[in-house]
Amino acid sequence: MLTEEIITKLTDAGVVLYETNFFSGPIPAEVQLPAGGIIETPGSRPLETLADGITFENCGFQVTVRGENTAVGDQQARAFIREIWKTLAGGHGTMGVANEAIDGVMYQNISARQSPFLLQIDENNKRVYVANFDVAKEIS
Repeated sequence: MLTEEIITKLTDAGVVLYETNFFSGPIPAEVQLPAGGIIETPGSRPLETLADGITFENCGFQVTVRGENTAVGDQQARAFIREIWKTLAGGHGTMGVANEAIDGVMYQNISARQSPFLLQIDENNKRVYVANFDVAKEIS
């Protein structure tokens, strides 16, 4: 499944610690910050060929990072989501994910819809950053 494969990529790259500072779904309230989470979002139409039918799906996902609402907390949350963003979509001399197998599933590419941005200061006075991604990959 998409989110598990992305978590594997980020964990293998040493960017996140699954269920310590990064979670599938919402970020638990009681974790040390900064912390992140991933959810699936709508994608676009799958790639379909006459011979093989649907061969690639075009999915989406969102990464959310929550940090303290202080200067240091803001800097830490921004750095964390930027590192995730660069690992997945490239930047600063890195390729990101392109023509790569993750957990045995071929990913044609992962592209960022935009740079990470501050979405809100939540009800607990925490800063929430978001990055959205598009994915072309084999069906899994």
